[in-house]
Amino acid sequence: MKSRSSLAIAAGIISALFAGVLLSLSAFLALTESTAGSPLSFALMSVFPMLVALACLGQKWRTVALRMVGGVTALVVGWILIQSYINPEIKVGRTGRGLYVAMCVGAISIAAKGRWPSSNPQADPDSVGAESGT
Repeated sequence: MKSRSSLAIAAGIISALFAGVLLSLSAFLALTESTAGSPLSFALMSVFPMLVALACLGQKWRTVALRMVGGVTALVVGWILIQSYINPEIKVGRTGRGLYVAMCVGAISIAAKGRWPSSNPQADPDSVGAESGT
């Protein structure tokens, strides 16, 4: 087993465990009749680690999961960037805004390509376009 695949398996298992913890907390809050939004917010937060686990562990769904991870990340980082202009109390600064733009561009790249920017499509048989050599 390559170290790269063992790292992906470890990250996938940790992400799946974290998603399970968030879902358990959501169920606990729903059963204890907590405030209306709390169980739903924890259930929605568990979607992102589930997508990361799916991208790391599921060979068949890797491209779709990576595109969804990239899209969700781009939306969240873009929203934070917009909010930093709307709400001047958020102390982000020029450097922070530049970093948010860079993270947003990287997330859009992941969403568009369906693979990590560092992966080589010719060397990685699981990536998009590997069979056509593009």
